Amino acid sequence: MLARCLLFSSRQETANPLIQALEEMEVSVQYCPEIFAAIKELTSRGYEVIATDLDDGPEAEFLMKTARDLRLNRNAFIFAAARERGPAPQPHPRADLVLAKPLIPEQVKYSLLMCDRFITCMRDWIAEPEASTRKTAPGMSTPAVSRVLTSQNSRNTPLPN
Repeated sequence: MLARCLLFSSRQETANPLIQALEEMEVSVQYCPEIFAAIKELTSRGYEVIATDLDDGPEAEFLMKTARDLRLNRNAFIFAAARERGPAPQPHPRADLVLAKPLIPEQVKYSLLMCDRFITCMRDWIAEPEASTRKTAPGMSTPAVSRVLTSQNSRNTPLPN
């Protein structure tokens, strides 16, 4: 899985298409239909994506505000679902993206993948596992290891078996 998502929505009809879309994008979803469980999750671990339903009113607002205030989740990509009001969903000051209901999984994925901030965050999620799987000598950074191997090869000396 690339990232973890905390999803808060008291409505299953909102949560289901979001869960389907995110899981198809290989994002692990922690679904909380109740605000207290969502806040507990938010304060106990880091999430790369936070999704909420603006129809949950002050509870959704509180979750987004808390996410932005917590150092653990400050850089999370936050998106919200809202009832369609006019030709396009209105932007929200705490959300990176607002999706119009009714939600359709394919449209959710398309909207996320067309959002520059989501793509930027996604690059960071993909890069982190690669960095942690590189094998380096204890106390040496990857560039230092590369310099050592380059200098050994340039002297044309055989490497020990």
